[in-house]
Amino acid sequence: MEQLQYLVQDPEGAYQEARKILKERLGNPTIISTNFEKNLRTWPKAGPNDATGLEEFSDFLQQMKIASKHIESLKVLNYASQIQVLVETLPTWFKAKWSDKV
Repeated sequence: MEQLQYLVQDPEGAYQEARKILKERLGNPTIISTNFEKNLRTWPKAGPNDATGLEEFSDFLQQMKIASKHIESLKVLNYASQIQVLVETLPTWFKAKWSDKV
């Protein structure tokens, strides 16, 4: 993207090229899906009093929920095996509450 700054004579062309590059790098459903799954597997376990951590995890799950509407491969996150990965990220007290409701 940095090299596009030199296309000052053709700002529209630079803009279109930037969109193309961003779509290739960030709009690929396989890359997006892989990134979500990697983040889910490596998300740090929230501590018992980690309200900020829980909020960030909740925001991440909301992003995944929205993305799964448009990326078919993210639908695997509805499987029990993947939900178990989500649960393991939660604090112990939260897992107990979740288990009671489920």
